[in-house]
Amino acid sequence: MRGGQRGSPGHQHAVCAAGAVKLVLSDEASFMVMDMLRKNRRPDETSSAQPDRLPVYWKTGTLVGDPPQITSPLHGGTYALRLAQLGRERIACTATTDADVHALYWFVNDAYIGHSAPGQALYWQPPAAGSYTARVGDEHGRSNQRPLGVSLVE
Repeated sequence: MRGGQRGSPGHQHAVCAAGAVKLVLSDEASFMVMDMLRKNRRPDETSSAQPDRLPVYWKTGTLVGDPPQITSPLHGGTYALRLAQLGRERIACTATTDADVHALYWFVNDAYIGHSAPGQALYWQPPAAGSYTARVGDEHGRSNQRPLGVSLVE
């Protein structure tokens, strides 16, 4: 199964008759995602920059289809940032999606960094060297994540 792990909090997994994986998102998990979006609003974002409610798919808990597949950052890759360019270098976040997706919501280490349309990159500026987890979710509640590292070089 792609996107999510069995037994993760707020998620239950079942197999449909057609064999597609269906992910059930509990009301508690739906609230947690919206709460995370609200708490992680960047200072330069207005309230209209983030959704004020989750799409109906997230509330009904019936999700069908493939989760977004992160294409950048690379899985487990370490990105070397030049000290001379620190504060100006960014990492592109991109993902492939099902045709029914209109928005992707990006998080790094559970902090909301922004949203993008499918096929468009969102650029993230790492605050420091270290290990991070990039996560992306679509408006249908499907998600994916991958680890990445950031190092500093001369």
